[in-house]
Amino acid sequence: MYTYKWVWQNFKGYHGRYITALVMQIVISAMVVVTPSITGRIIDRVVVGVDNGSGVIERHPEELVTLILLMIAVHYFRMGASYLMIVLFEQAAQGMKVSLRTYLYEKLQSLDMSYYSKSRSGDLMTRLTGDLDMVRHFSTNVIRMLTNAVVIYVAAIIYLFTINWKFTLILVLTSPLFMIARNRFSKTARPLFRATRDRLTELNGFAQENIESNRVVKAFAKEEYECERFDKFNVAFRDANLKATFTWLKFYPLMETFSQSLGILITFFGGLFCIWGDLSIGQLAIYLSLSWAISNPMSTIGMLLNDFERFLTSANKVMELYYANSSIVNPKDPYKKDEKPAGRIDFDHVTFAYDSNVVLRDIDFHLKPGETLAIMGPTGSGKTTIASLIGRFFDVKEGSVKIDGVDVRKYDLAYLRSNIGMATQDVFLFSETVDSNIAYGDEDLPEEDVKKFAVAADADSFIRKMPDGYSTIVGERGIGLSGGQRQRIALARALAVRPSILILDDTTSAVDVETEQYIWNQLAKDEFKCTRIVIANRVSSVRDADQILILNADGSIRETGSHDELMEKKGYYYETFMLQNEGIMSGVTEAASEGGAD
Repeated sequence: MYTYKWVWQNFKGYHGRYITALVMQIVISAMVVVTPSITGRIIDRVVVGVDNGSGVIERHPEELVTLILLMIAVHYFRMGASYLMIVLFEQAAQGMKVSLRTYLYEKLQSLDMSYYSKSRSGDLMTRLTGDLDMVRHFSTNVIRMLTNAVVIYVAAIIYLFTINWKFTLILVLTSPLFMIARNRFSKTARPLFRATRDRLTELNGFAQENIESNRVVKAFAKEEYECERFDKFNVAFRDANLKATFTWLKFYPLMETFSQSLGILITFFGGLFCIWGDLSIGQLAIYLSLSWAISNPMSTIGMLLNDFERFLTSANKVMELYYANSSIVNPKDPYKKDEKPAGRIDFDHVTFAYDSNVVLRDIDFHLKPGETLAIMGPTGSGKTTIASLIGRFFDVKEGSVKIDGVDVRKYDLAYLRSNIGMATQDVFLFSETVDSNIAYGDEDLPEEDVKKFAVAADADSFIRKMPDGYSTIVGERGIGLSGGQRQRIALARALAVRPSILILDDTTSAVDVETEQYIWNQLAKDEFKCTRIVIANRVSSVRDADQILILNADGSIRETGSHDELMEKKGYYYETFMLQNEGIMSGVTEAASEGGAD
């Protein structure tokens, strides 16, 4: 019942239309008894005739035209009202769907990273499309058909009770058998529809992942292998559908038998009641005309059982997203100010864990505005997590992260993140123009500024060579661009928000050393001054940083200091430097030896 209440709540703004349509459906359905009653009157008064009380049968042919015109008027009234009723139903349901989908999309935007890490994109897409459309279908077509079936059945039974209650009672006794069959089907079918929906989610998720990874698939010539994998998901979805359908087919003959048996009952018992004089020929005609009004609703409800179970499964999935909550929310009185933050960053003995998996242990460092911190360490040591904590994509378990002396948990989220420019290692470009991607953080960014930031990221040269320059549409996820080109556009996008804090997560890993040096030289200019967090494993990317933080594999700090200080310690950083500059250092050593020999 709670599911139906939730659906009704989401019709807010359309309740009037929906109720009007529902009332019209009730009136239209109840009028089903009008035409048979007119037909019965024509048979009894015009065709057969009635006893005038003295044993003489009198016919009233003068009533025929009036009754026929009345039948025509009722027919066209029902047709016109049905058209208007369907329009109102669809306006209400489509409005509800648009509003609900907008709310769900806004909900997705507000959910934190931990929710996305536990959810499959294919499943979320199914909730926004197929599941939501099933809710709409139920709210209009299913409810309309159900209302029509129930009202027709009730109206027919009430009307027939006024004619002959004994005969009608015999017909009503078949209904409990149908309800028993319906309940048994519901208990059996619901788990099957849930399984079918799960298989659809798996199929959508696999297809989306495969489309996004098409370059990798082609690079390894795994097209045939991926087709085989897709076929497994596709067959699993088919089998789940067939299992649910075959379960329905087991119950369908029983339900159809109940509904069709009414014709036999009416013919047999109606004939007896006519022989006994309890029914007139016209009244028997009414029963025969309304036999479908008793049997068809049963069949209709039986057919709607599938939709009922599919609706409940889909609605529950949509409701899970609807009521999902983010653990990262604004405080009651969020901190923000008119100007940008200065950019001072303090990590005070920070410990962080994903569930029970500890990623960072007692991280402590302090950055003044305008300084640069470089972070190095093995894969999985928590480098990217440090960057995520600054933007409060996650909350620390112990300690605190502060910007300008204020804990990030006290900041207004929009204010905090709008002042942080991020260029992540997993570059995502939207299917928009190049300049739209660069100006994503500031839609009002002037064209000359777009180009200025592109120049700073060394992206201007290759952008100008593209078919339409800055107006070139970038393919989905930046397909058609090299890794280095995507990284440079992402860097320009991060710079374009004029951040107080700039986070570069392996941003120059796909560019050559010369290009990398050009980018660092550009960022050293006063117009790009900000506090920087640089995550990299190339010494050339970090050697000029004010501080260099070396992490252990367990997320603790191994070394910290400037380039010169870490070189003197001859630890991890020194070994990395020597490995990456082995050819250069050996050349220097040989030259020094030759000079000494001379």
